Amino acid sequence: MPYKNETYLRCRVMFPKITTLTDFNFLFWLSMEAFLTQYLIPLTVTCFLYIKIGLVVSKQGRIAGKASDERKKRQSEARRRRIIMLVLVVAAFAACWFPLNLLHLLVDFKLIKYNWNLFMVCHWIAMSSVCYNPFIYCWLNDSFRKGATKLFRIICWCCFSKTANINRNTNSEDIEIADETANNTLSVSITKASSVVKQHQVGQQQSVCIENETKSTQV
Repeated sequence: MPYKNETYLRCRVMFPKITTLTDFNFLFWLSMEAFLTQYLIPLTVTCFLYIKIGLVVSKQGRIAGKASDERKKRQSEARRRRIIMLVLVVAAFAACWFPLNLLHLLVDFKLIKYNWNLFMVCHWIAMSSVCYNPFIYCWLNDSFRKGATKLFRIICWCCFSKTANINRNTNSEDIEIADETANNTLSVSITKASSVVKQHQVGQQQSVCIENETKSTQV
């Protein structure tokens, strides 16, 4: 298929032709098998298990008979939030994976033509299903939210502490370089000053010698 004046090759499946069974449609059964194993059966099992979990959660507050009204309200609110969380998790999985499976069925049965852009959109939606569960848990589960917040703080602390150590090491290296430069400058200045003093002393000695020679000549 052409894209930006370049041609890309895409592999397609070549289904075998079964001559012994005239009524056997290989593409139909393959599409149905993929739809059942990738979408319908996992969704059915998940719904069944989450319904059982929801029934258990709904019965938790009824076991404790003697409880204050405030405590009963908190337990009822906690049960409601847990059930909503289970429903949202199942709904997110069903909504995210349905477009991709429906697209495969429509293409395999030749009801629509294959479209690369449409496939990428449906594929991206299906792969994004794993990203929604943490947000659902943080929204409706207090324990999960506290643990995620604590982990986020630890990660931020580690990152910022490492950055602070790097900056501190850089500053200390800059200070050491500045100190070394200052020491070198000071030593050079002292050396120049000592050389000037020595030259001055030598000049004075030479002038004294010249004066002595002059006096001895006059005498």
